[in-house]
Amino acid sequence: MEREKTQEIIKNLLMYTNEEGNCPIAIAPPCLGEKNKLRIYAYGGEIGRIAGTHPYSECAVLRDSYIKYLPAEKEREELTQLVEKYSEKHESLLVMPRYIDLAVKAAKARFAGRERSVENEILRRYMKSGGRNWCVVDMEFRGSKELDLGNGKPDLVVYDKEINQFGIIELKYKNKSTENEEKHFSDFLKICCEKHIEFNREMKRRVNKLLEFNLTDNILSDWKEENQVWFGFLFVDGNERDSKRIAGKLKIKNKSAWEAGKDICRFRYVQNVKDLDVHGLCYNDMESFQKFIEQ
Repeated sequence: MEREKTQEIIKNLLMYTNEEGNCPIAIAPPCLGEKNKLRIYAYGGEIGRIAGTHPYSECAVLRDSYIKYLPAEKEREELTQLVEKYSEKHESLLVMPRYIDLAVKAAKARFAGRERSVENEILRRYMKSGGRNWCVVDMEFRGSKELDLGNGKPDLVVYDKEINQFGIIELKYKNKSTENEEKHFSDFLKICCEKHIEFNREMKRRVNKLLEFNLTDNILSDWKEENQVWFGFLFVDGNERDSKRIAGKLKIKNKSAWEAGKDICRFRYVQNVKDLDVHGLCYNDMESFQKFIEQ
């Protein structure tokens, strides 16, 4: 796809507003599976992928599995017909207001009020630093056999300008799905201590694709592939005391991993996403374990 067409699609998506007058769309860098395709999210649901400039790269649209979440049968039928009609020209759909309306509505019905929608909002709001010491450059990071990161799948990847390092963040919303925290701790520790160069190389590729279309800051000028990677846990909404209690279990359940990773792991609780304007997601702004669990 020509660069100009890609830019047109991006501009159209970022100017979109829904019925409430909000723009719920965020654009994430290409994953490992499709290295030329920017991912389009709304409310945490992937509503399409924008082809890169490679001549054999094709756009993708909303997953069929999302369509069933549209409450109105007429809208489900309309969206299905649009996808079928433009099956060979998906880039036409990505600049079509009616398709975007229906795809966003389906994603909202599927994910609004859930953790993925919070990830989406954080990426959308903080892809550029806006004077802060950090920005968010990815969500739903999925590795592959090529990168060999095991089962660890960071919810968010941030860039800390102050220390020139990437940080991987596990997000917990309303203190739900917290039974696997110790596994995330071990998985992320492996990324940070054993696979940080591979992870950094992959993030360099992803960030450069964002920079190509001015979607994030030029953050790599003083950065090196061998730089350390850190990780953290972000709790949003829910009860703060419960968040501290959940974090406290990390020290108990896997003592060997805890001793290895306690100094590169940070914590943050915020009541809502907008609080991150003040309470940031860089290593020195987030809290150590001991400070976080203090009542």
